[in-house]
Amino acid sequence: MDYLVQKQYWVSFCAAGLAGFVQRLSGSENYRKSLFVFFSTLVIYNLNRTLRWYVHGSENKWQVPVWKRIREAPHVFLVGVTGVAVLLFNMPLYAVYALAPAFIFGFFYTMPLYYAKAKYISLRRVKGVKIFLIAISWGLAIGVFPLENYSSGWQSFSLISLFVIGIGIPFDIRDLVCDPPQLKTLPQLLGKTKAKAIALLCLSGSYIFLCALNPLLVYKLAYAVSLSVTGLLICRSSIQKPNFYYSFWVEGCSLLPLLLSLVFGLWV
Repeated sequence: MDYLVQKQYWVSFCAAGLAGFVQRLSGSENYRKSLFVFFSTLVIYNLNRTLRWYVHGSENKWQVPVWKRIREAPHVFLVGVTGVAVLLFNMPLYAVYALAPAFIFGFFYTMPLYYAKAKYISLRRVKGVKIFLIAISWGLAIGVFPLENYSSGWQSFSLISLFVIGIGIPFDIRDLVCDPPQLKTLPQLLGKTKAKAIALLCLSGSYIFLCALNPLLVYKLAYAVSLSVTGLLICRSSIQKPNFYYSFWVEGCSLLPLLLSLVFGLWV
C-alpha cells in the first residue's frame, strides 16, 4: 500500500472515484472521463513530485534531478501518459476546454513561474492561495469535466471545491512543521482549531450543493455518511499523525461517496 501511495496511484484512484460519483449524480454513464481523470492525475501528481525541490531558505535546489526521478519509476509515467493519450483521442473539444485550466494550475503548481529575491516562485509558494488552487483544479477536473451537460456545472464545481478545501486543510496541518510561514496557510493564519472548524463548514456547504444537484435519498445518505467519516478524520488530524494517516486515510475519503452510493443503492 505504501507503494501505491508514494507513486500517486492511490490519489489518482480516489480522484477517479470522486469523478465517478459526480457522473452518477448527473446521470452520466460515460465513465471514460473518470478513467481520464485517473491517468491525468497520475501524470500531474508524479510530475509535481518529480519537480519538487528542497526548501532551504531559497528554492533554487532541485531535490532530485528530473532524469533520475523519472528513471526510478518510468512505468508510472508510461502508464499515465499512455492512458491520457488513448483516452484523449476522440475526446470532445468542449471537455478539453473545461480541463485545460486544471492542467495549467497543476503543471505550474510546482514549476517555477519567476525568480525573485534569490528564490524560484511557483504557484504553490504564492501567499495564501495553495489550498484554493488545488480546490479550483479539482473542481474543474472532477466537478465539471466529467459532466455531459454543463448546465449544472457550477453546482458540482462548488460541491467538489468545498469538499477539497475541507480535506485539504488537514494536509496543511500536517505541513505546519515544514511549510515556511510566508505561505500563509489557514492553519498558520488561524491556528489548527479554527482551521478545522472552517474545514467542517466547507464540508457542510458541499452537502448543501449536493442536495441541490440531486435530491435522491441514496446520494444524500451516502454523502452524509462520507462527510461524517471525513469530519472525524479532520478533527483527529495533528502534526503528530504519520504521513500515511493523511495520504491514505484522509485522501481515501474522496472514494467514499462513490462506494457508499453503490452499496446504499442496493437497498434504498
